[in-house]
Amino acid sequence: MSAVRVVRAAAVTIVAAVLFVICTSCGETYRPVAFPIPPTPPSPGAANTVFVLSANGANDPGDMSRIDVSGDSYLNAANLGAAPVHAALLPSGGILYAANNPNDTVSASSVSGSGNTATTISLPSGSMPVFVHTAESSRVYVANYGLGSVSAINTGTNVVATTISVNPALPNNPDYSVVAQDTTSQPVALAETPDGKKLYAANRGGGYLTSINTVDFSRNSPIPIGGTPVAVAARSDGKAVFALDSSSGNVYAMDPTATPEALSPAAATAPGADFMLYDGKLNRLYVLKSGYVSATGNSSGNGLWVFDAANSTSGNPPPPAGPPALLAGPISIQAVAGSACGSGAPVPVSIAPLADSSRIYVANYQINGSTICSQVDVFNTSSYALSKTIPTGSSTIDTLNPTGCAAARPAPPGANGPAGFRLSIAGAADLPSSRVYLASCDAGSTTIITTVAIPAVGSQPAQNADTVVSTLPAPVSVFKAVGGLPLPPPQNPMFIFALQ
Repeated sequence: MSAVRVVRAAAVTIVAAVLFVICTSCGETYRPVAFPIPPTPPSPGAANTVFVLSANGANDPGDMSRIDVSGDSYLNAANLGAAPVHAALLPSGGILYAANNPNDTVSASSVSGSGNTATTISLPSGSMPVFVHTAESSRVYVANYGLGSVSAINTGTNVVATTISVNPALPNNPDYSVVAQDTTSQPVALAETPDGKKLYAANRGGGYLTSINTVDFSRNSPIPIGGTPVAVAARSDGKAVFALDSSSGNVYAMDPTATPEALSPAAATAPGADFMLYDGKLNRLYVLKSGYVSATGNSSGNGLWVFDAANSTSGNPPPPAGPPALLAGPISIQAVAGSACGSGAPVPVSIAPLADSSRIYVANYQINGSTICSQVDVFNTSSYALSKTIPTGSSTIDTLNPTGCAAARPAPPGANGPAGFRLSIAGAADLPSSRVYLASCDAGSTTIITTVAIPAVGSQPAQNADTVVSTLPAPVSVFKAVGGLPLPPPQNPMFIFALQ
């Protein structure tokens, strides 16, 4: 797989698509496939804050921008490594860890400090990290796509404590000599149980899940789920873990306390399903099929499915945990009326649940020649009927500079390489106001949507709920200014998420 393709898998930015803070990713980035709910609330310093990771070309330091939800403005920024594609916060909320895919590094930065530097943590050479996750305060885990491994970082020293091969046929902590590297298993997503006892890796290339005991980093028996595992998520009560196989579109549940961790019967979606998000507030699973065709084409048929995750209760095997129960779907998504990119089926790439659990927001994009358009579809959670489609603009695809946006789009079903994050969506609440954020990679900006009606204030007119209120440009990039503009183009948002 080329470095560009891998960056794309890791690159969390989907062209001009949006990153909603509630969930996660951007333009078209290596989309975060599952976010388990942190076991403890974040510190006040990180609350009501949105974090946007932006790429600054292929080799120059990227950026973590922190947006104040209440003021719709930047609080501070910190330099990261090249092409940051995914990030996670410690449960305390004070430190953000970002994976820098081409650098084989992780950046650790304070979310509340005024400085612009981060601590750089080196991973084994060739790691190509694509996913960061933790449910603990003492360790952070990184999925090393390039080496078929997971690295555990000690958060006290910010040094890699150990690296674990996801392939059970390889040594557990080989320090990655040439003979121990595994370039076929390709872990693309991680989920840790809320009690911090087990970590699961979805290995796209290997067709199985790896279960790791975090007390000693030993591996349990591999869990085969099918051709293309792309997502894994832990239920907030720790009694079920869910996994998505993109090749079949099947969703499975398992009991993390059982030995072995047998899979439930399949809950079906459709082949090509490539995104799954667990909503701990409603105890639901959201699955998307992007219908991705190519970097220059729109969807061949998209879909949204909603499952009741509470149905998957654990028990003494046999039987294993039950499958999640279908609540809605498949729901197809149509292009917004008057789209500058025509009526071609949009490519949905990410979901953000609203903080009050009343609605979910789905980020989508379309491509028409050199133009990329994005939209956000709003569904109520009582019936999952479409309540509104929000056009979020269009931009010209940059084919001259190494933005990483095109490389981060989803992989076609069955292709070698993880699906890109494409669009990341995130939501944050700061009562009495509420916002959803869409990070657009190609547009080089973050779109802010109000989810509540805003009354007129002075010269500012009133605004309806679920409309765009403003757009924040990303920091300036190292690219050359063009078209007589005084400044270079902005950086390219790759991933976005919010804490509430």
